[in-house]
Amino acid sequence: MKELIKITENDEGVQTVNAKDLHEFLEIKKDFSNWIKYQIESVGFKEELDFSTILARSQNNRKIIEYHITINMAKELSMLARNEKGKKARQYFIECETRLKKVVALTDDEFIEKALSIATKRVGALKLEIEVMTPKALFYDQVTESPDYIDMKQVCKVAGIDLGRNKLFIFLRKVKVLMKNNEPYQSYVDKGFFRLIESSYYDDINDVTRISIKTVVSQKGIEYIIKLINSPRYKIYIDELRK
Repeated sequence: MKELIKITENDEGVQTVNAKDLHEFLEIKKDFSNWIKYQIESVGFKEELDFSTILARSQNNRKIIEYHITINMAKELSMLARNEKGKKARQYFIECETRLKKVVALTDDEFIEKALSIATKRVGALKLEIEVMTPKALFYDQVTESPDYIDMKQVCKVAGIDLGRNKLFIFLRKVKVLMKNNEPYQSYVDKGFFRLIESSYYDDINDVTRISIKTVVSQKGIEYIIKLINSPRYKIYIDELRK
């Protein structure tokens, strides 16, 4: 099947489409920025459920917002175009989903064979990565030896992250890992990346006992944070925070 519109996979394993690519394929005359905002508002698409946004650079080095939409959202936008290109795009996405379902429905033997093939390639890639990442080996040793969760300040120190605690919080909020109050979204808690520690302290000025909530990070969470920081997708955020 010929690729009409590029489909990629995000960090959560969800297939997405760059909305700008779909806009161009559908030959929408309306300005992209106004078009996508109107569609989101009129249909009621939800961020983190139907689409995600990232800050990027255009060809003339201007800051732009990229919209990465799910296949379901792409199908709906294609249908709303009400033209032949829209029908073609919608059918293309349906065929892509059908092919994916066939892969998922492999027999046990086929699945094992495919998994072994992928694993073999991954092992080869990991060997090369280990050679390149040897200077960071000390970090993994330190993390493995620590069975507890650690706070953001310790994460920066142990993982060698040069942003500092406050800027790391800003980055994790930008990429929708943490909420505005610096607490993680529940999905990341469920994955074992983060944990919330509740403690009480006495406010002697107001003569009351208050509750403090602290976000701490697991070993898996530290590895995930490093993966995000090293991702080309978020390079522009990191560059801005390092200024």
